[in-house]
Amino acid sequence: MKTRSMRMAAAALAVCMGVTPVMAATVANATIDEGATGSLTIHKYDTTAATIDGITTSPTSTGKTDATVETAYTGYEVDGVEFTYVKVADITTYTETQSTGVDKVQVAYAIESSNALLNLLSLGQNDSIKEIKDRDATTYYYASDTLINALDAFENADMNNAKNKLEAYVTNNGGTAMPLTGANGNAKGVTSADELDLGLYMVVETKVPEQVTDTVKPFFVSLPMTENDGDEWNYDVVVYPKNESGMPTLEKLVAEKTNAGLADDLKAAAHTENDQAYAPTATASDGDILWYQVTSKLPIINSEATYLTTYTFVDTLSKGIEYTPNDVILTWYSDEACTNKVATWKVDDSQPKFTVAYGSAADDATTMTISMTPAGLTEINTKNDQDTATNYGQHYVRISYAATVNKSLDVVYGDNGNPNDVVLTWKRTSMDYYDTLKDECIVYSYALDLAKQFSDNKGNFANVSFKIQNQTDGYYLKAIEDAQIKGQYYVDGEDCKAADETAATAFVPNPQTGSLKIYGLEDDTYIITELTTDDSYTLLKDAITVVINTQTTAKDFAQNDAACADGHANGVTYDDYMQVSQNAIRTASATVDANAVTMKESDGSVNAIVPMTVVNSHSFEIPKTGDSGNFILPVAGMAAAGVLLVMVVKMRKKDENAA
Repeated sequence: MKTRSMRMAAAALAVCMGVTPVMAATVANATIDEGATGSLTIHKYDTTAATIDGITTSPTSTGKTDATVETAYTGYEVDGVEFTYVKVADITTYTETQSTGVDKVQVAYAIESSNALLNLLSLGQNDSIKEIKDRDATTYYYASDTLINALDAFENADMNNAKNKLEAYVTNNGGTAMPLTGANGNAKGVTSADELDLGLYMVVETKVPEQVTDTVKPFFVSLPMTENDGDEWNYDVVVYPKNESGMPTLEKLVAEKTNAGLADDLKAAAHTENDQAYAPTATASDGDILWYQVTSKLPIINSEATYLTTYTFVDTLSKGIEYTPNDVILTWYSDEACTNKVATWKVDDSQPKFTVAYGSAADDATTMTISMTPAGLTEINTKNDQDTATNYGQHYVRISYAATVNKSLDVVYGDNGNPNDVVLTWKRTSMDYYDTLKDECIVYSYALDLAKQFSDNKGNFANVSFKIQNQTDGYYLKAIEDAQIKGQYYVDGEDCKAADETAATAFVPNPQTGSLKIYGLEDDTYIITELTTDDSYTLLKDAITVVINTQTTAKDFAQNDAACADGHANGVTYDDYMQVSQNAIRTASATVDANAVTMKESDGSVNAIVPMTVVNSHSFEIPKTGDSGNFILPVAGMAAAGVLLVMVVKMRKKDENAA
């Protein structure tokens, strides 16, 4: 059983002032029981998530259990948080005889003059109530207001620096780590320590899980503390510190390069009018150069407990797409719109802030690992000379690089697409594990399967040719024919776009089968013109219009578009681009001359190939010499000769008469 003794000075003060105690107060409760011990209980809530969900109840700071708050924040408790405490002062009653001869009595906190905390808070002898040289020359006595104001000033001057130094002070001066919230039998989101000596304690947050973005401000706790109603001491203090949460973000987007010559550091910037905006999906031709943009918003970095020790991106391209080696740029921005650039990192910098390594993955996919070097992590955590911030916390990093679509059947055609994902692996100083985020973009491509036929099955396919115009983008197709398979073509990326038909490829079917296959088409409108056919067969009267349509499913992307410089206004709702669904993102369909056709699959990927058949019939025959119909021509010729002879005779007679 705890026992409490009465401090005579405090009791005398109450009597001298003529204070009439309220009914709830007792003499025993109004004075500190120096033989008692105290306890500290801390509740950790995700107040950010609660606020988003409309919880407006504010945690109290009375030091007492608040059932209203605990009920309101049920479901928002955060486990895995560590608080560490250290006793910094004894609590005492200080009596000072003033010049008037009247004793001044007040509660004070006695701190050894050698305590490093005083230097951190810029406190000394002059800030103490009074130095008692004759009693204890090594101890200073401070009023609570003095300590509170000094701590506030220290933290407000440079919060990150203050947190780091106070965390170091607590841990390096015998600090005791409390159990992780939710551990050791504690309730969810709760940690506690009991049997604590009475006095003043400094408490810091030393470990946080991944969702906690902002460690709480270091704070003092007095054991005991006076109740808010001012009538007794509370030895069992309950604290509800305010916390912020939020994970890093990750988004991968892709765009087809349509304009050459942009500077390297503008690859991921907003495109010109002729370029496509970045998006979670794109369609591309074989050989196309694609620009990828990976954007990540870093969490808050405000103390060593939140320093990043790992921030690594593992990017994977499907086997149909190839990296351009060492074509990687990291650009840092302080704002969501990415208008305030604070740094640009390149892999070939004299002191590189990141490294790039290439490898392979399952299904012949290729990988690119971007890892921050110690120099890069130091800059992220501690400095930013080009901005007012002291670190890159809540900054945006934009990774840009180029890749090329293969000119081969490695490309997946149809709805399965060519998924390209990126995984962010990150870890903080205070985390005992790694956490990951994943995002994905998908590149789609399609093909045309034209079956050439002759009405009598006797024509020569080798004499047939077509030219194809991409009507949507306004160019004629150029392509490379497969070296082994005649009549099989791959649209050749950067060189696939001919400004006029003179440079376009004349597509010739396989001479044995009449098959014409063209791989690497986008979801555009194509005009197919038959240029030549075999002798005695009729060309098509009109060009053929083929339209490949894609429809994006409603379950594509997550939340709001917040990626900088992607060609879309910030705030555009996709659905869920932060965690892209593995379901089909695009579904293709096609029409031939406005008639719907059923697209064929390719290696298990549906809606991949547009099928069509072009038939040439015989021309009408001109009658030949010896045929009965040809007798008309000689007879008609003789009649015309007779008419001419008569005209000549008449002309001669006219001339003679004139003479």
